[in-house]
Amino acid sequence: MKIYKITLKLSTKFRDLSNLIWLRYPHPLSLRIGGIEVRDPNAVAKIKDGLKEVKSDLEKLFYIALELREFYRGLYKDIGADFVAYGLLESHDYNARYEEMDKWASKRFIPPALFKNGELVTRNLRDILLLGVRVHIESTAYESWDQTLFEDSLGNKVDLHHPWNKETKVKKLTGDYLFTVKQAIDSERFMLSTGDLARLLSYRTAKGKPKVLNYEWDYVANDVIERFFDGVFTVALLYDYIIKVEESKDFSQKSRYEENELAVGAHDAPRGDNAHWIIQKGGIILRYRIITLTDRNFSSNGGPVEKSIVGHRITEENEKIEGLDALRVIRSFDSCSACAVHIITLSNNIVKLL
Repeated sequence: MKIYKITLKLSTKFRDLSNLIWLRYPHPLSLRIGGIEVRDPNAVAKIKDGLKEVKSDLEKLFYIALELREFYRGLYKDIGADFVAYGLLESHDYNARYEEMDKWASKRFIPPALFKNGELVTRNLRDILLLGVRVHIESTAYESWDQTLFEDSLGNKVDLHHPWNKETKVKKLTGDYLFTVKQAIDSERFMLSTGDLARLLSYRTAKGKPKVLNYEWDYVANDVIERFFDGVFTVALLYDYIIKVEESKDFSQKSRYEENELAVGAHDAPRGDNAHWIIQKGGIILRYRIITLTDRNFSSNGGPVEKSIVGHRITEENEKIEGLDALRVIRSFDSCSACAVHIITLSNNIVKLL
């Protein structure tokens, strides 16, 4: 109970601090084209002061997580080191220009990266995001679509299954609505997991071992306990980043927005990567698609969550299996989705897990 109170205190404090920038309803109130609008000019100083107030609690939680990591090491199923990260926190070189995406994205605090079997494939965000993402709807409630876009503004070929081409066509009102997101590298297609583990591995291979509270992080496995620990480690890492960041007083209010028919935005959200694709003309949006971290991690037909659960050892000692192991797997990927988990028993009873 004491640990729970610490985590509740931290989560409440972090939300209050984030509200200084995002407010309670971020999209309509604080977002503007090319950036965000901060209503409180002292927001940065208040955030730093607020973080310092909970530093000791964060340290306690970190060392508890570290001890749990060591205690449970090797217990859970390792699904392999196939990862993708879009990157986190822009540098001052960011200019939103599509043709310079590789340049400015590579200078993010945590840079983009795509890994296969633990080996770095590329850091080029345009290749990862725009030319490599594929959406497949076989065996789902959707119908296929026709290709309307064949190349981007630089002349790169755009695949039929790329989000810029995707059109939502529901063929029936019942069935599987989980489409499958795959990554294309040359002629190969494979599924990637995303989240804190992917980000830390990207940082590790680009800048060396990240270090917080005198502890250096290195890759161990892609399993439940590692994903849990890496979430706590990332919070501590970003704590150090925010405390050290220098507030810029010299910035332009002018938007960097340029009107293009094709547009894309990609950044890591707290639970993993998130990307939006838009086709517009004359100020009218003709097509909009989003591929979220949930779409990747929860992809059917062998996606990361499915792969983690199938074949996982049962640690429950009760005769009646309650599904807690599956719940832990899902929570390790996505704490928000864990509250929506249901189990269908052999007798077709649906049980909601809390």
